[in-house]
Amino acid sequence: MLFRSGCFQKIGYIQDRRDDIIEWLRPNLDVTDYSDDNICVIHFRGGEYLTTASWCPPEYYANASDIMLQINPNMKFFVVTDDPEEAKKYIPWASVIGSSTMDEKDPYGEMQGTGFYKYQGGPISVDYSILNNAKYAIISASTFSFWPCWTNTKLKEIIAPRYWFDYKTSNGWWRGDDMIVDNWLYLDQDGNAIEGCECKVQYNNYRKTNPFYQSL
Repeated sequence: MLFRSGCFQKIGYIQDRRDDIIEWLRPNLDVTDYSDDNICVIHFRGGEYLTTASWCPPEYYANASDIMLQINPNMKFFVVTDDPEEAKKYIPWASVIGSSTMDEKDPYGEMQGTGFYKYQGGPISVDYSILNNAKYAIISASTFSFWPCWTNTKLKEIIAPRYWFDYKTSNGWWRGDDMIVDNWLYLDQDGNAIEGCECKVQYNNYRKTNPFYQSL
């Protein structure tokens, strides 16, 4: 059997198989408690992720919530996370829900996280299902939130960090640059939101004039 590594989030590879992938990745449980027009689910990635360059600052979540409140002034916010203590610091105005609040332990918990951080909560399939059923979502630059949201058939609006892993450092490039979703909203550091289809246009123009891409 041939094994390949990678995040497998190149939209060109998967878009025409979305219906199949929805079935392949359908979770075994169905948590619909937070699938409501007045609820926005936030995914906060913590733990060892906070030692990388890819974490989003508190302002990202605050700016994203402001946009959601423009859509619906009655919106309430809830957080699913692998790191409830840090989530409360970054997003103190939203309640933590999901697996990290459960007494039950994930049987594969020791396999979650790397290095110094080990996940201590309940089954992470609960968080996956919550995101997969959410009608409104704000996500981190995380593979864990990408898949349940991309396969979510109920989703009405989602906000993700513009430039993905390089949200805090980019002046126009994306990392990864082949996973922009056309109908998602992407938020920059100034609080401006732009649809993925327009992000692609701007990124293509950036590559046409940037010396790095011209040298490839």
